[in-house]
Amino acid sequence: MSATVTDLRRAKKMSRRLLAERAGVAESTIASIESGRNLPNITTFEAVLYELGSELVVRRYGEE
Repeated sequence: MSATVTDLRRAKKMSRRLLAERAGVAESTIASIESGRNLPNITTFEAVLYELGSELVVRRYGEE
């Protein structure tokens, strides 16, 4: 998860500060997600991924 957020952010050439601003979270939250220190709640993670042009998809095990 942390590498995914970092890779997506860098691909968009976006700073942590700009991503945090757009997602409505603190810059330290982005740093924590990227370092793997903390797992964000679903709402925060969805907001971050949205700003990175991605989305969270949850599937039940065994479904395609």
